[in-house]
Amino acid sequence: MPWASDYWKAVREGVLLAHGRRCASCGAEATEVHHIRPRHLRGKDHPRNLLPLCIDCHDQIHRRLDEGIASAIERAVRDMTEGGAW
Repeated sequence: MPWASDYWKAVREGVLLAHGRRCASCGAEATEVHHIRPRHLRGKDHPRNLLPLCIDCHDQIHRRLDEGIASAIERAVRDMTEGGAW
């Protein structure tokens, strides 16, 4: 598990410290670190790719991303079925 490695723990702590343990979105206490470009899209565990966030803002970001992906899939399927691709 890369997120349990000593390297990840050190990078994560460095990001939190560099931002004064404040959420980059709302300014509350940051307890989590978010990958701007996700790992599954080749995002790196590098400070330039990480944002400190509070748990609420982190949840909101992922909820919006999930909703955006679901909407894009629905649009693509609708376009294919209405356009006669299926």
